[in-house]
Amino acid sequence: DSALSPIEGISMGEIRKVVNMRRCIQAKIWMSKFKRIKPKDAPKRPLSGYNYFFKDERVRILEAGIHGTMGFQTMAKTVGSRWKALSEDERTPYKERAKADMVRYRRQMKDYKAKKKRLGSQE
Repeated sequence: DSALSPIEGISMGEIRKVVNMRRCIQAKIWMSKFKRIKPKDAPKRPLSGYNYFFKDERVRILEAGIHGTMGFQTMAKTVGSRWKALSEDERTPYKERAKADMVRYRRQMKDYKAKKKRLGSQE
């Protein structure tokens, strides 16, 4: 890419870099237009039983002092394998917490949508 472009002193390789950078920026701008933005006052989504298990296991790992030697990816694999090893009876408390969280989420979403509808009709 030592060939000079029509613009004196600028190589074709440098022009390609600028064009590629411009394409990347344009793609990011284009994608950001379609990105779903969640309203700040919307309720948080419910956690699954696995999420509750992960939170509890993470606390146990941190308390044991193992976390300093283990990265997040390793910890996630460890917790995932522990989750798979649990029996249905052992998973039940986490699934119950997830069900309760789903009830909370549905109730809050119902209230949120009603509030949004009220505010929308006032405008």
